[in-house]
Amino acid sequence: MILGKIWSAFRAQLNKIANLFWEADPVAQMRYEYDLAVEQLKEGRKGLEIYRALVERVNRQVDKGKSHVQK
Repeated sequence: MILGKIWSAFRAQLNKIANLFWEADPVAQMRYEYDLAVEQLKEGRKGLEIYRALVERVNRQVDKGKSHVQK
């Protein structure tokens, strides 16, 4: 009985030490999430640039087609 309590207390102390070392730093975690968000925004901008170029190309083709029909 007493050995069980001692063992339980010892495991609790080891758990505290392990949590101290494995606990994530909140500032570092937020910085990591910020960096991920910035990367996602950069990728989104690249996608929007590609989409915009496609739309402009299609608009030019439409304008060219309209002028061709008018001729």
